[in-house]
Amino acid sequence: MAFTHTFNKGWTNGGAPINKAVDVSAGSEINIEESVPTGNLTIGFGVDISALKGLYILASGNLTLRTNDNDSPDDELAIHGNQPLVWSGTDGYFSNPFGADIATLIAENPGAGNVTLQIRALVDPTP
Repeated sequence: MAFTHTFNKGWTNGGAPINKAVDVSAGSEINIEESVPTGNLTIGFGVDISALKGLYILASGNLTLRTNDNDSPDDELAIHGNQPLVWSGTDGYFSNPFGADIATLIAENPGAGNVTLQIRALVDPTP
């Protein structure tokens, strides 16, 4: 079974929109939706980075995502509230936002109140 994620990329100035959908397919997907309380939440997210084909991350508030170790992470990403991080794997404009294989994500919520974290990852199970 193949999964296809469609990444919509668009622009408008209010009158002349430009839109392009990019489809990326692979044999597996990882979908995460977690409520991150103030402080840190560890989330299982086993991904071989060479197998990651597409990624969509959206949080309802500001978060910092660290991979594998909170004190000495392999990667650290600042996720801005309500601004999706989108990587379609084949767009050629920037590389994978993660540089090392991932076992766990540590989501740090610096604010007061829960933040909803949504992750949609497309993964090739046979890299």
